[in-house]
Amino acid sequence: DKYASVDTLFFSRVYDQFKNILKSDIVVEIEGTLQIKDDDSVSLSANSVKVLSLDNEEVQEVQEEKKDAPKRVYVKADENLSLNENERIIRELIGSSKVGKDAVSYKYKGKVYLIPNLKFTFDDVIKTKLESRFDQIFVKEMIEI
Repeated sequence: DKYASVDTLFFSRVYDQFKNILKSDIVVEIEGTLQIKDDDSVSLSANSVKVLSLDNEEVQEVQEEKKDAPKRVYVKADENLSLNENERIIRELIGSSKVGKDAVSYKYKGKVYLIPNLKFTFDDVIKTKLESRFDQIFVKEMIEI
């Protein structure tokens, strides 16, 4: 998809079968059914998982890539405020920087919105600011595959 990530759904039967190999920093190949939604987002229903064989150098390369990968910060917006008010607050908390590789999206009334023209470097200070105002945030590394 546009953001080099795919949400993957594991039904309990499939998850129970492969849960022991689904760990951080393990590179896997997932086979399943791809679903493309009207908003161009993509999801995958997993059918099988296979660990890819990597030597130590390749594993280290993947770990470095993950560490330096751009991040997408997701915020659950305050639905008592307007769409524009949520975006204004998020911009204020992050600051006016257009330097960095990270981006922020927010979920508002069931839809996800990307805040345009806002690039920054996500760190603990920004995390603390966002957590002080919004109930839920999470971060995803955007690794090209």
